[in-house]
Amino acid sequence: MNRTAALSVAATVAIACQDGLAPTTIATRSPSAGYGHSNTDGTIAFRTSLEGNDDVWIMAADGTSLTNLTRHPAFDGAPDWAGNGKQLVFLTNRDGGSGVLDIYRMNADGTGLTRLTPTSEIVRGPRFSPNGKQIVFERAVFPSAQFELFIMNADGTGESNITNNAGDDILATWSPDGKQIAFVSNRSGVNEIYVMNADGSDATQLTHLNGSLGILLAYLAWAPGGKQIAFAATDAQQSLFVMNADATGLTEVIDFGTTITGIDWSPNGKQIVVALGLTTSDIYKLNADGTGLTRLTFNGTSAEPSWTR
Repeated sequence: MNRTAALSVAATVAIACQDGLAPTTIATRSPSAGYGHSNTDGTIAFRTSLEGNDDVWIMAADGTSLTNLTRHPAFDGAPDWAGNGKQLVFLTNRDGGSGVLDIYRMNADGTGLTRLTPTSEIVRGPRFSPNGKQIVFERAVFPSAQFELFIMNADGTGESNITNNAGDDILATWSPDGKQIAFVSNRSGVNEIYVMNADGSDATQLTHLNGSLGILLAYLAWAPGGKQIAFAATDAQQSLFVMNADATGLTEVIDFGTTITGIDWSPNGKQIVVALGLTTSDIYKLNADGTGLTRLTFNGTSAEPSWTR
C-alpha cells in the first residue's frame, strides 16, 4: 500500500469543527446569505439543518447560492443526483416516523416529489444510475437483518435483489458508464471493496486489505472518468483514499483527523467534496491530490454531499 505524504496543507489535517481537534489553516469564503441556483461548476446537494430541521439543500460549487429543496418537518437526507442533474433521490421519514426511512425522488427544484419504497422496510444509501433510469439502494433483509443491495427503476418498479449474499453488502456507487457497481461487503469476514455488473453478476473482490486500513470502508465514490474510486477509511473514518478502478495504486490522499461523513467527485474529476466532523459537521472541497482544502459551509450541521455529474 502506498501512502503519500505530499500534502500542501499538512501531513495530517485536523479540522476545527468543535470536536476538540486542533485547527488548521485552510482557504475559506465568507458565508453567503443569498439564495438561488447556480450551476457554473456543478451543484452540490447535501443534508443540513441550517433552518432548524434536517433538509436536502443545494449550493453552488463555491458554497454560495444555498437553496432548501425539501423544507419539511421530517428528516430529509442522503441526497444523490441523477446523471443529467435534473432529479435527486433522497431518504426521508415523513411517512413512517423517526425510525423508518423511505426513498423519495424529486426534481432539482424540489418539485415532483414521488415516494418509491414502502415504509414497512429499512432502506439506506440510494444512488441514481448515471442515465437516471435506475436506483441502487440498501435494504435490511429479515430475519437476518443483514443489508443487501437492491436495484429498481427510477419510478420504483422492477425491484430486484442484486447481491443476495451471506454478509452485509452496502455503500454502492455506479461506474460512470452505468455498467458496473462498486460496493463494500464483509462476506470475507472484514469489509472489502467489490465490483459487479449492474445486474449483480460477476461479483469480484477488488481489495484485500484484511483490516489494514481499520474497521470501516465508507462512502465510496467512482470518479467521472471511470479510472479511480475514492473512499474513506480507518476506525474513525479519518482518511481519504483513492485507488485505480482495478484496486492498484492505492494512495492515502489526506488524513483529516476527524470523521468523514460523505464524499463525492466534482464533474470534471479534479476535485473531491467531503463532509467532516462527528458532533458537528461541515462540507469542504479539495483537489484530488489533497491540496487546496476549502470550507464551503459554516453551520456545523452539513453532511452527505453529492456533486452533480
